[in-house]
Amino acid sequence: ESEAPPPPPPVIVEDEAARRGLPDAFEDIDGITFFITETLEESGLEIVTGAAFASPEAVLDSKAERIWCYVNLRDGATVRQITLGTALAGEAAVFADPKRLEPDLLDALGVSREALAKAAREHCRFADFDPAAAS
Repeated sequence: ESEAPPPPPPVIVEDEAARRGLPDAFEDIDGITFFITETLEESGLEIVTGAAFASPEAVLDSKAERIWCYVNLRDGATVRQITLGTALAGEAAVFADPKRLEPDLLDALGVSREALAKAAREHCRFADFDPAAAS
């Protein structure tokens, strides 16, 4: 009567990407950028938050290298981006001073300086990409 062979030893995965279940297709990715766009119902402003990550692992760890937020100003086929704020890895977001915007830009956006600053603080999604950016 023969005995069943012993089970194979556990496989030790040395590759961090494989350990975390990332597909091989992500192996050679140098950077990933994500965007969240929100159109405000009351003003029609289109606020976009973007985040750049160095690798798929950084995405899983919520460690963005850089996060930025802007409002789109559309004029026909032309889109102008007006920066509302930025954040670097692990740092709190810094919002742009709306007092520096030219009055014609505010007129084109259809909002006051105060309303734009409030929209930036309420709708820029820094914390969605890095909790430290919300501090």
